[in-house]
Amino acid sequence: MIERYNPHLIQKRILPLHDRQQGLISLEEDVISQARNIWGGNPKWSNPFRTQYQAAPEIIGEYGIDVARIAEITNSNRPPDEALLESSHRWLSRIYARTLPAKKPAKQKWNPDQWLIAALAARDHLLTRGKMYVALSVIKKAWKLSPIEHEAGINEKTMAFVLLSPFAPCLAQTLLTRTDGTFPATNLEELCESFYPRQAVKVGFYGGGWNWEVVDSHAFKKDPMGSLMEFQWIAKVVKGREWSVRKDNEGWLICLNLPNGK
Repeated sequence: MIERYNPHLIQKRILPLHDRQQGLISLEEDVISQARNIWGGNPKWSNPFRTQYQAAPEIIGEYGIDVARIAEITNSNRPPDEALLESSHRWLSRIYARTLPAKKPAKQKWNPDQWLIAALAARDHLLTRGKMYVALSVIKKAWKLSPIEHEAGINEKTMAFVLLSPFAPCLAQTLLTRTDGTFPATNLEELCESFYPRQAVKVGFYGGGWNWEVVDSHAFKKDPMGSLMEFQWIAKVVKGREWSVRKDNEGWLICLNLPNGK
């Protein structure tokens, strides 16, 4: 086991030299293709050496492919500067460090809610809107609010590492292989179901945008309005007003009744 994050050694261990083809697809095509695979039940390893990067070859040689990918996505698919490269390296280093055996117990208890939201929101941003940076941002938020530690269970680790794989495939492959020896055969939708009764639901106000929230499945089935009132952004709007909620093609739609029944 590598005791500290070393992107060059990770690449050397997991990618054979004959796979180092360049310029076949864009970074956006690679990321979205990988997202489509992990959500469609056809998971397979991404080959980041076939991707055309905006970063210069010498930059990739210095920082590694994963760092260059994260920095480039953060910079709207433009060549990243040194500050972004250093920041991306620190973020991946922290992820790697957290997965190593800890000398002290973890301070934070892992919360599946943050990862269920990240999984569903990232899917929407990547497969519906093609927005890589926004998808990466929600995954970074999950790592910040509910980090994966060495002691986490297989499902928890698999969820986090699979979500990382479109963005940092070399590190994700290393961490997934260390977790259970193989790439997960299940797709992300089935993995989300493994955290039942915690369930992600898509909620929005009529005429507004949509948000993912996580509810207790049993309580939501019995009283969806009561469950939704637990979220401050919803309770603040509906307080003192007549309202209803119904299932829409997109998700759960909150409708406010206008004065005089209009």
